[in-house]
Amino acid sequence: LKERNGDQKEFIQAATEILTTLQPVIDRHPEYERAGLLERYVEPEPERLLGDLDDDRSITASDALAILRISVGVKEASFENFLVSDVDFDYEITSSDALNVLRYSVGMSAADGIGEEITN
Repeated sequence: LKERNGDQKEFIQAATEILTTLQPVIDRHPEYERAGLLERYVEPEPERLLGDLDDDRSITASDALAILRISVGVKEASFENFLVSDVDFDYEITSSDALNVLRYSVGMSAADGIGEEITN
């Protein structure tokens, strides 16, 4: 765990605390370990990319379209999708966010930070 995720100190600390707490339960029920339940606790969630609404790790025109749909009220945004869509950090999802993502997707200049990893 430390070898794979050594740069994520908070995750290592949390995973260690969880595994230490669960150890007596695992000792009594080894079938939980065989079923792979522990892996759910020790694999960090991947970071999301700013502007990557469909979470495919690339910024495309489809992300821009999805953001545009949110901005005009055709689609609802979850909290996580709001964070990923608000690329100009003005606490609103607008056509400006969609335009910035579209510009980025075709290699034009866009708002800083698009395509960079963010934490939820």
